[in-house]
Amino acid sequence: MTTLALYSLVPESALLQQCPAQLRKRFAVALAAMHSHDGQQLSWQQIAQQAAISPFHFHRQFSQLFAEPPARYLARQRLNAAVLNLLDYPHKSVTAIAHDCGYLSSQALAKAMQRQLGMTAKQLRALAQRATLTQLTALLEKLGQPGSNQPVEQQLAGQIIAKPEWLPQRYLRGKVATDFAWQRQLDKAPALLQRMATLTPVAEAANALDSMTVIAGQLSSAAEAGAYTINAGCYLTAQVRLTSALAYLAAWDRLYSQVQQQGFIAEQSGYFIEQLLNYDADSITLLLQLPVQPVGVN
Repeated sequence: MTTLALYSLVPESALLQQCPAQLRKRFAVALAAMHSHDGQQLSWQQIAQQAAISPFHFHRQFSQLFAEPPARYLARQRLNAAVLNLLDYPHKSVTAIAHDCGYLSSQALAKAMQRQLGMTAKQLRALAQRATLTQLTALLEKLGQPGSNQPVEQQLAGQIIAKPEWLPQRYLRGKVATDFAWQRQLDKAPALLQRMATLTPVAEAANALDSMTVIAGQLSSAAEAGAYTINAGCYLTAQVRLTSALAYLAAWDRLYSQVQQQGFIAEQSGYFIEQLLNYDADSITLLLQLPVQPVGVN
């Protein structure tokens, strides 16, 4: 297998690279505090103090670097966490999610959602089920890191160059999963996450989310009774590090857009493949594979 570049779709990492080294370290401390559980209860002034930056300079420099003031950044991150939980934990109560994400009440979360997204938690969950990936992306763009002409997550995804690779026949020991979400899978024991992957039929790419088939399990090179077969062939591949649902959708959109650009068509009888490569408290790294064939080949 060809060595693949790892593309980071983490806006904070990309934006920090623009800072002088000394300031970068202090902002890294501030961001770590902002994204910690305790940070959900802190004001931006308290976070500036932890980073050893005066509130005046912190507000000015943060606003310049991230294209939004720190208070708005904190509010957006809190809402992002709540939205992700609403999508990934459909049976968890809105009140529990609100408290977990730093809101004083479900009413406070409701006001934030209405102001930023124009909908309630119930409406979001209903929309997420019947929406296509394109429609869900349009919604989540409202929560992306502000950029010059589009969210930074999508700008970073635009830098992905997918590599065509010929891969042998493989198998997946698994089953059809209902309401699959990587975030929920990470609660499992590490041994259960080794070589974990999902398969989604390419032919269902334009379907609403509630009519997409997701098969989850462990990849294997050996055939087993009941295992799903992944055909040998050419796959456009990319490794991506993600921290948000918008980055995840942007990565797939970029991969799919490169099919035609590189002179291929998507193999409709194959599967989109996602394989878990690494994860930590802040991010997840996935290997994305899309089966393709040259234009004109039946």
